[in-house]
Amino acid sequence: GGKYDGVLGVLAGLEVVRTLNDLNIETKRPILVVNWTNEEGSRFPPAMMASAGYAGIYDSKNLLAATDHKGNIFIAEQGPPPVQYGVKNLGHSVGIWDRDGNLLQRLGAELPGEEPDQFLWPHSISVDSKGRIFVAEVSYVEVGRTLNPPREMTSFRVWEPLSNN
Repeated sequence: GGKYDGVLGVLAGLEVVRTLNDLNIETKRPILVVNWTNEEGSRFPPAMMASAGYAGIYDSKNLLAATDHKGNIFIAEQGPPPVQYGVKNLGHSVGIWDRDGNLLQRLGAELPGEEPDQFLWPHSISVDSKGRIFVAEVSYVEVGRTLNPPREMTSFRVWEPLSNN
C-alpha cells in the first residue's frame, strides 16, 4: 500500500513516460512501468502473485492457471489477426470459464467498439473480492494510433456483478 499504490501509481508512471516521450527526453537508463496484479491475493491465491512470479518465486504456469474460490478462470481475449477482423465473437472479450472448460459468461459484444458493452483490445484483468472485473486495454496502441488523426480511445472498463449468485 501507499500513496501511489494501485491504479493511481500505474497511471502516474505512464503519464511520466508519455511526457518524456512527448518532449523527446532520452533517459540514461530504461524506464519500466509495472502494474502488478493480484498482490493482495484476495480473489486468486497466492498473494503477491505477479511480483513473486516475476522474481521466480512461483512457477508462471501455475500462476497463469489461477482460479478464484469457485474454481473459475478469467481470460482476456485480445483482437483477432487482421485477416479475421470483423468476425463475430472472436476476440475483444473477457471469458469466465469453470475448471472443466465450460464457458460461464462472456463479457463484451459480438464486435469491437467503444460502447459500454464493447471492448477494443482487452489486455489485463483484475477481479476484486466483490467480484468487480477491471479490464485494461491497449486500445490506443492497437487501434487509436492507426486512425486519421490518431486519438485516445477507451482503455479501462469496470464490470460489476448484478447479483451475488
